[in-house]
Amino acid sequence: MIALSVFNQIRVASAHRQLIETILEKMDGLFGNQIKDIQAIITVKTLSVLRVSSQRNLTV
Repeated sequence: MIALSVFNQIRVASAHRQLIETILEKMDGLFGNQIKDIQAIITVKTLSVLRVSSQRNLTV
């Protein structure tokens, strides 16, 4: 049951990431280099969340 819950969370997170990437690609033509900055911020935030999440899993 826990494995299914984790799998579903990963699937939803992946779908959200794909949606964000699609939106950013569509906006790229409108905003140019600003999109690259937004992508970098999202990447840093995502890595930060994953790091905190993995640390919590290790301490539990």
